[in-house]
Amino acid sequence: MAKVYKKFVVANWKMNPLDADSAVKLFSAIREQAVRARETLVVVAPPLLFLNTLTRLGNDKNISFGAQNCFWEEKGAYTGEISPTMIKGMSADYCIVGHSERRALGETNEMVNRKVRAALRNGLTVILCIGESERDAEGTYLEFLERELHEALASVTKKQLSQILIAYEPIWAIGGSAERSCAPRDVHEVVILIHKFLKDIFRVSAALEVPVLYGGSVAPENTEKLVREGRVNGLLVGGQSLIAANFCKIIEIVDSLVL
Repeated sequence: MAKVYKKFVVANWKMNPLDADSAVKLFSAIREQAVRARETLVVVAPPLLFLNTLTRLGNDKNISFGAQNCFWEEKGAYTGEISPTMIKGMSADYCIVGHSERRALGETNEMVNRKVRAALRNGLTVILCIGESERDAEGTYLEFLERELHEALASVTKKQLSQILIAYEPIWAIGGSAERSCAPRDVHEVVILIHKFLKDIFRVSAALEVPVLYGGSVAPENTEKLVREGRVNGLLVGGQSLIAANFCKIIEIVDSLVL
């Protein structure tokens, strides 16, 4: 029986590193820390070019692999796209969908929804990203988050909830220093609301158990507060996942915390 994890640290390497040797070196360092974890699953999402190489190296405990994006069709005349079937065939189990950088390139909630449903059909666990570009005193950003969830999860079934993680990534907090990250108390507020929104959508208590991750200027310095005080199940890490020592420290801290 597969182990059920409650804590996750996801490495989104984006369009890095530039060659396979560097990817192998980085992954090897991460693996050394990941296998020592007790309660944390480390998901590595490299550029797809390196996915086959890394999956052959890393069939270890506490490690899974993911893609940073997918298309909604399984095959066909879609130049440059990668289908969930292909991703699953490369021994990946996760797929990041709806990342803010994809949305900035024109990805709509409808497109995100089609990708979510295609990934789920093919047995992938979806890491669904949502997040506002700015906060306002009136709280309309909460309506924005609710709409993103509702539209991205349209036609997803209750049974598929176990294949979904939500990554809250406030766009205004991405790509800066640790001080730029969202305040833990604000993260906790959003976690509560995400679970409320999910309960409203699916009307089952299992919605309250869907893991919620945080992403946005994550670093070793703010990891403990974000997880402990933000009450998240883990972190979606961008730039710091490319620095082996920092990412390994993030894994170590998350694994040491009691949720």
